[in-house]
Amino acid sequence: MVTVFPDISDPFPLDASASNDTDMDGIADIYDPDDDGDGIIDEHDVLPKQKSVSEKNNHCPMDK
Repeated sequence: MVTVFPDISDPFPLDASASNDTDMDGIADIYDPDDDGDGIIDEHDVLPKQKSVSEKNNHCPMDK
């Protein structure tokens, strides 16, 4: 028998393989197809742990 001690600082305390939720959407990164919540699936995302800057809301004055 294995005793599990929940880690209160872990968003998934009873699942040892699911300890990170980068975009805080309630889906562990190991199961989440879009870890950073930017709408780009990790498989196609160059930076899957960082939100990408979309051209629509890039408020860079140098682009104008």
